[in-house]
Formats: sequence, C-alpha cells, structure tokens
Amino acid sequence: MVRLFVSLLVAVLAGCATPPTVRAPADGARGEDFSLNGRFSVRVTDSIGGTRRSASGRLTWRHRDGNDHVLLASPLGQGIAEIEQTPARTRVQLADGRVYEAADSGQLLADLLGYRLPLADLGAWLRGRGRTTARLERDMQGRLRLLVDRGWRIAYVYESEAADAWPVRLDIDYGEEVELRVRIEEWGNGS
Repeated sequence: MVRLFVSLLVAVLAGCATPPTVRAPADGARGEDFSLNGRFSVRVTDSIGGTRRSASGRLTWRHRDGNDHVLLASPLGQGIAEIEQTPARTRVQLADGRVYEAADSGQLLADLLGYRLPLADLGAWLRGRGRTTARLERDMQGRLRLLVDRGWRIAYVYESEAADAWPVRLDIDYGEEVELRVRIEEWGNGS
C-alpha cells in the first residue's frame, strides 16, 4: 500500500531535464481558482531503516470553489489515482477501483502512504500561499522564491525574468524524509 501511494505521489510531483514552455493563465487569473498540467517526482525516505522509495508521473490538478480534483498518471499516461478533496472530505480512488475516504486528507494519505503529506496545503503552496506563520523570501523581481511552512520548504523556480511570471517548478522538501518536485507545463484559471 505504501508503494502504491509513493507511486501515486511521485506521479504528481515530477522534475524534468528539459523545461517545456509554460503557458500561464490570462491576466487576472491569479485568483483562488487554478488548474495545471505537469509532471512530478517524489522520493521518500522511510524513518525506520532509511529505505528510499521514489516515483514519478503526470499530474492534472483543478482547484475551483475551494475543492480540488487531482488526477495522477504514470509517465506514459496510465491512470494511477483520482483525488477529490472538499473542505469536509477527501476521496481517493485507485486505478484498480478501490476507494478510500476520510475527513482529514493528511491522515488519509498517511494511512495509504505511511507518512503525512499535507495535500490541503499543497494547493495553497502552488499558489504561493502558506499559513500565517510561514516564512517567505522574494527574489529581485518581488516574486516568491522560498516559502517555509511548518518544516516544509517550498522553492519556486521561474523560466522567465518577468515580475509577473508564474513558477514552472516547485521543489518541496520535508527534511530528508520527503522530496517532491512538481514541473508545471501549463497553468489555467480553474475552469
């Protein structure tokens, strides 16, 4: 089960050697709603024994009206999982048809993966937002460069020097335990 979740997570967060051109949403689309297509890679170190597991794949994410719909696929596009998250509930359906639901997305993912992954926070981090206690660092253009939120470190990488450029990659780390890379190929406004 843990391997399945790591595979699922790795598919969501992917890095790549040659960056594609990122299409950003139209002006004014930096609101709460967003959508994105990209790749992910994830590497997890087991706290007992130090075993490292990794996975990678494709990611499609739509955040609209406070709800998230995430599709994870293998690097070749074969479906791995579908995640639906509302403020009240998270539902994960795996490719084999198994369905898991819980009120706490972090606990659900911990049960499936063996470690907590803050899915609810990940959507905010993609938009450059953290909790009020988060530490933010900006680059010379005033764009978010680094966000540190409750032990999670999120670094933002841009393809353009423009002050209004959207990030093309997020490097997300939780110490030595979790390394997640999300390569964004296309941003949208959530519709």
